[in-house]
Amino acid sequence: MLLVSALLGGARPGFAQQGDAAAAEHLFQEALALMAKGDYEQACPRLAESHKLDSGIGTLLYLGDCQEKLGKTASAWATFREAASAARRAGQPEREKVGRERADALESVVSRLVIEVPAELPREGLVLRRDKQEVSAVLWNTAVPIDPGTYTIEATAPGKVPFSATVVIERGGGTKTVAVPPLEDVKIVAAPAPLEVAKAPPPPPPPPPSPPRRKWPDPLGIAGIAAAGAGFVTMGVSLGVGLAARARFDESAPYCDATYCDREGVAIRKDALDMARVGTGVFVPGAIFASVGTMLFVISLATRQPSDASGKTSAALTLGPGGLSVRGSF
Repeated sequence: MLLVSALLGGARPGFAQQGDAAAAEHLFQEALALMAKGDYEQACPRLAESHKLDSGIGTLLYLGDCQEKLGKTASAWATFREAASAARRAGQPEREKVGRERADALESVVSRLVIEVPAELPREGLVLRRDKQEVSAVLWNTAVPIDPGTYTIEATAPGKVPFSATVVIERGGGTKTVAVPPLEDVKIVAAPAPLEVAKAPPPPPPPPPSPPRRKWPDPLGIAGIAAAGAGFVTMGVSLGVGLAARARFDESAPYCDATYCDREGVAIRKDALDMARVGTGVFVPGAIFASVGTMLFVISLATRQPSDASGKTSAALTLGPGGLSVRGSF
């Protein structure tokens, strides 16, 4: 009854933004409904999250009450003390009194755990954990309030055999101690010497490898295809530039007659002539690439192995007055 009156005695102060405050209020109301049904397992996390979003003394008092109902006496004791301190800072003596009285009532039933680390145990690299959570060195050799339950205490250090122990913290107060013994050095076991196995006679030498069969198209054929393709593409570009030059030349017709062109006509025909020169300049290397590529491709066909072809292939390269020529049967 005292807790209810203290909770109703003032508003829940908070410093959260509007959205957080609304979410905190929603969680708070849900928690109250769950506590009324006795569902403290679901109510406590909601109160904790509500306090995180929008801190409130009333929320802390309800959270402490919820934790106490779950048997988490150490958590409830700490929460009531936090609520009392917050109420004192806020100038709410009635709530401060409730928080301190509830914390004092739990003082005698709060269980404690001491993780005892002997002085002779080297501290360098030593790490203690309680249920996988690292325990700060300032909490070693100290009776720390803890909720009832089963906990695993671990101690590790470089080059040492890890230590592990399980401790059960019971309800009703009292102090349990877990002593960490000196950690043993990790023993390095030498690998056993390999067993001698009777040597089997050496296998007969493998047959000589068959001569490699060249696949086709070979690099020469691929180079020919690439060169010819580039040449034909270049010649196609040249043809396109030539057509564009012709079209540009035709544009000068309105400005020229059979013997004379005005300034605009002269400029247009000059553009057409420049484009024609570019087309010719592009066509020549394209034709060379196409010729060389075709020649390489034909030579590749002529020199492939019998296994690469179904029939006999021959080719001849001739240099004459008109240039290079390739003849053959495939």
